[in-house]
Amino acid sequence: MTSGTKNGLLAVVAVALLSYAVYRLFFVSVEPFQPPRTKSGFAVCLHCKQDTTFKVDAREQAPYVCQACGERAVYPWMYCLQCNRRFVPELERTSNGPPRIGTFLSCPACGCYEMMAFNPADESITPVGDAPLPSWP
Repeated sequence: MTSGTKNGLLAVVAVALLSYAVYRLFFVSVEPFQPPRTKSGFAVCLHCKQDTTFKVDAREQAPYVCQACGERAVYPWMYCLQCNRRFVPELERTSNGPPRIGTFLSCPACGCYEMMAFNPADESITPVGDAPLPSWP
């Protein structure tokens, strides 16, 4: 095969690949991003002190309803990456309804801001205990 034939073949392949890329870009529809409809996690009820899980509509904010006692007092566990403790962030009182998780989250045990949602299946975290829970009215 001569170099002219090779160059011609490469040009044909390049045009074909470019044409396919243009076709995919402009003519193949892509599903728009759909945010999750539900959220779930590990939590504790501040009323009955039971560990629990939750699965709620993604727009719902804590506190969630406790499956054990029926109170709207379930808040998600967080995990402090500094002191390795589980905690529920400090709560802010509201004029109408139950207390909500505050805007500025920090660990109540050590005060740091490095945290993540607690997941007992995550082998990279090893809790050494729990920080004191916020008081419940």
